Amino acid sequence: MSDLFRFAIAGLATLVSIAGAASAAPREIVLGHPATITMSLAPIAAATELGLLEKEGLAVRVVEFKGTAVVIPQVATKSIQIGNIGPEPLSTLKQPGQSPIPIKFFYNLTPTYPWEIIVPEAGPVKTIEDLRGKKVGVQVLTNTHMPVTRVLLKNHGLIAGKDYQFQTIGYAGQALYSLMRGDADAYYIGWNEISNYLAMGAKLRILPMDPEIKTLFGNGYVAHEDTIKNDPQMLIGFGRALAQATLICQKAPEWCVRAAWKMYPQIKLKEGTEEEKMAKSVPVLLGILKSQVADDPAPGDKMAAFSDNAWKNLFRILHEGGELPNPSIDLSTIYTNEFVEQINTFDRKALADTIERLRK
Repeated sequence: MSDLFRFAIAGLATLVSIAGAASAAPREIVLGHPATITMSLAPIAAATELGLLEKEGLAVRVVEFKGTAVVIPQVATKSIQIGNIGPEPLSTLKQPGQSPIPIKFFYNLTPTYPWEIIVPEAGPVKTIEDLRGKKVGVQVLTNTHMPVTRVLLKNHGLIAGKDYQFQTIGYAGQALYSLMRGDADAYYIGWNEISNYLAMGAKLRILPMDPEIKTLFGNGYVAHEDTIKNDPQMLIGFGRALAQATLICQKAPEWCVRAAWKMYPQIKLKEGTEEEKMAKSVPVLLGILKSQVADDPAPGDKMAAFSDNAWKNLFRILHEGGELPNPSIDLSTIYTNEFVEQINTFDRKALADTIERLRK
């Protein structure tokens, strides 16, 4: 074999090696988030830090949007691969006889309903009925929970625009300041923000919520129907990495908080020592996770799964409240559980070992 031939073979081997390394690079996918980044994205940070996403051949880039109403068309036009939205708007868009919008839920992110009505502890409002003549604060009027909010208040004899007014008060600390200052008398908000406020020392009262409302779920992840059909492994890989990371964050919250600070430094508290920041941040994370995974899951419970009954209950509540013309929506057009088994197929022993290591 001539030296020239050996050189050519060696060069070819190098090119093949480089091509193989390039093909192994993680595929970036875009996740549309309907609000500013908060500790709610800690599981994404944990899945990135631990290489769970990379193991699935993925890297996730989170893009902030102003509400679900903006996220939905981004997914429908395939501008982004995955969107985080609530179920109410899609329920309206999936009404029989309407032009179909080609997106579906594939991952139930918050199977426990995360929304509550909070008021200043020292204030006069102690029940939902006490909101008559008051202003109810919301982040934005396009929030996904708005239809259920109107139904909830209607169930207590309160009609929007007549017995109370919605008041936009924004997000995070700005909203808390507005609430405590009296710009709104109450604030309908999720445990993500409530946990933050309690960690900051805010004195708040959570109004009693109707049991039927508590049977609902919160947000989930959606994808285009073409993606579900033609790119299932991407969605399965994303879901499997997220499911494991969520369970890890639940059992090793301090490590998870650090991972979130590293990936999203803007969410780290500005004041206090590192110990004080951690002491305030862990309850925030655990408050968020309580709507995503049970402390003591029942046998057979699976991450990501939707319940037919929960959807039917949502349709019924929205219909009875005048928010949904027709409650007879074909469930197969709005969500799929086809990936649940594979999302939950991971090494439980290795997961437990990882949790034990991270807690040390």
